[in-house]
Amino acid sequence: MKPAELNYPVREQELLAIMHALRVWSVYLLDRPFTVETDHKSIETILTQKTTNRRVARWFNELAEFQPQFKWIPGESNQVSDAMSRNPLFEHNAAQVRLSELIEAARNREIVTSIQTPSATVTHSAKQQYSTDRRVQELWQSISSGKEVPRYSVKNGLPNERC
Repeated sequence: MKPAELNYPVREQELLAIMHALRVWSVYLLDRPFTVETDHKSIETILTQKTTNRRVARWFNELAEFQPQFKWIPGESNQVSDAMSRNPLFEHNAAQVRLSELIEAARNREIVTSIQTPSATVTHSAKQQYSTDRRVQELWQSISSGKEVPRYSVKNGLPNERC
């Protein structure tokens, strides 16, 4: 999260995380209903509130593209997310870690990372699926003709939404 986002109320931080996930996974979530499980009860009613601030109003406009169902899960039964959010490595001051500390941790094998690239079969399958999707074809034609399309770029020969 950006420094300013750390000052958002918890409810808005939760919604910000949901919006980020929707942007990343939009290719899979557009045009079909899905469930967002959250341990923040207030998120369940977020689509029905009458007044809000500008930031949340912008998110509402983005949410309108999707068909989310918000479902509350009690915190006791949502232990995985609690473990991640309460992990001291992920606290706000974690953003202030020095590069030298990261390098030293990597040398000591305290950090495990992996970079995965889509396999050729996944990319080929995506290209086949995209070739039959009218909306993707329109988007692809715009990008191919050099027209600036907000939030989209080409990666691995496929249209890709920027987050």
